[in-house]
Amino acid sequence: MNKRRLAAVMISALVVIGFVGISEYRVSNELRPTTVYFASQDIPAHTEILDSMVTSMELPLKGLPPGIITNKKDLVGKYTLDQYGLAQNSYFFQSKIVSQDELMDAARMKLKDGQSLWTGSVNLLESSAGNVLPDTDIDIWFSAVETDGADSKWVIGKMYEGVTVLSAKNKKAEDIVAKNNTNTVNAQGQTTAPKKELYPTVVQLAVDDDQLQILNASLSTAFRDGTIILVPHNDNREAGLPELGVTGVYDIKPYIKSKQLDLDQYINKTKGTSDTETKQVESLSAIQPEGEKN
Repeated sequence: MNKRRLAAVMISALVVIGFVGISEYRVSNELRPTTVYFASQDIPAHTEILDSMVTSMELPLKGLPPGIITNKKDLVGKYTLDQYGLAQNSYFFQSKIVSQDELMDAARMKLKDGQSLWTGSVNLLESSAGNVLPDTDIDIWFSAVETDGADSKWVIGKMYEGVTVLSAKNKKAEDIVAKNNTNTVNAQGQTTAPKKELYPTVVQLAVDDDQLQILNASLSTAFRDGTIILVPHNDNREAGLPELGVTGVYDIKPYIKSKQLDLDQYINKTKGTSDTETKQVESLSAIQPEGEKN
């Protein structure tokens, strides 16, 4: 009986000691100094965070809001969200700080002098099964159908080689590379792994004005079943083609330009018609009796 009591006392003592130890560890952990970062000044929305904009302070872990950034390398060089600025002394929250690639206009920010941004929608086939990715080069092909009475013929060729892809996005305009590699953090600080998206539905290319004109023209109703196809550029193959386009048997641009309206001729024709109508009105006015003129 005494042995049983002794065992019970020892077990109770161990439980108490364990509970006290766990409690002390928890309290010690909650009071552990943690480096917390604050905005040292007002930071506007859509602004790169510089080292001079960040200050720090050590505070107890207990009481800190969930989801705040506690590592400076996750701050400097990142951006505040569009339409979300920070007031001085504000915390930096993981859900409100993004990389440049995660900004809505990240592609525009990558443009060089003389370049324009072309945006087009693509499907699995047109994006080469997901092989069209940001910061890679592609060749641009075009296909259409020509109809002559009951006879239909296909036409296909290449527009340009070595065009740079600036972004590849899903239908929500989210960069698929950044989305596939970035965990999301909710307001409670809980982390969720991303849902993988295997190919883009929207791509954005860096082009010059001539390329922009031809690309947009190729999607007009002047072409039946006109389709742009993006093909990963093969750097190991000798291009043999001009930097701004394609020549030779595969050059499709002359075909696209053949559908172009001669703007000068159209303006002159319209102007001539307008002048003729004006003269007719003046002649009619000249022969009307005075009483019938307004």
